[in-house]
Amino acid sequence: MRSGREACGSSSGHAPQEATPPGSPKVIHRGRESQDIDSLGFAFTGAVHARAPMRRAGRQMPLTNENLPPVRTWGRPEQAALPAHSVALLADDACSHSHGISVESAAPGQSRLSMTVRAEMLNSHGICHGGIIFLLADTALAYAANDGAAPVVSTGAQVHYLNPARMDDVLSADCEALHEGAKSGLYDVTVTNQEGAVVATFRGQSLRARSLAAPAR
Repeated sequence: MRSGREACGSSSGHAPQEATPPGSPKVIHRGRESQDIDSLGFAFTGAVHARAPMRRAGRQMPLTNENLPPVRTWGRPEQAALPAHSVALLADDACSHSHGISVESAAPGQSRLSMTVRAEMLNSHGICHGGIIFLLADTALAYAANDGAAPVVSTGAQVHYLNPARMDDVLSADCEALHEGAKSGLYDVTVTNQEGAVVATFRGQSLRARSLAAPAR
């Protein structure tokens, strides 16, 4: 025998909402537009997941790490000792040095980098240029993917900018490997500011190259 709630719907007079189907993406940002951003940084529309109820349509969810899958941490920067191959990689990384990027931790398949937004990184709107944020995320991929064997480079990426970064913001990029094969890999990077707000999500692919030596002329 069904209960009164089951027979008549919820006590508020509305039909009970359907449960979210297993495996559906977790929404970490929902704006006024029809497009949502899932926990892996990819856009999807409500039509694709029509069975998933839009419980907070038209509202923006708080953009903090609480909305994201757990990110591994490896202690404070001063406690994290970089492996030898990461130290060697950083020694020749002129781009990271010129942008003030710090490698706080690095291990196979994971890394954490940070960078302070400077005046020369701002665009005409007074916020950090998206290319600079992309650079930070892509560099985090590099330190997670390179293990001291054959060099690994990125071959493509998709990025979503969710919140602006401003002058003097301290951005952190946490990278986690989703797949690491013999030749290719797939990585997710979450960029946050000092308050924990999600600035961008990034998913990139990598390729293990035989050699990056310049061709003979």
